[in-house]
Amino acid sequence: MINNEIEEFDPIYNYIGYIVQVRHNDRQYAAKLIAIRNGNELWFEAKDKKRWMVARSVLEYIGLAGKNQV
Repeated sequence: MINNEIEEFDPIYNYIGYIVQVRHNDRQYAAKLIAIRNGNELWFEAKDKKRWMVARSVLEYIGLAGKNQV
């Protein structure tokens, strides 16, 4: 599968650029999903512009936050 095919069938790619609720490793927070790399690296950004990566394999939950819900 090439990258475009993965994006077409993976709903998490629709969350890029939106604030999402995230839960993993007994942590829960809201942050902007800014990128997905290699299908497994989810990159987030906080209000203070700090950025970090979470491996998709450790995610327990990810969903649109607040008013962003469709």
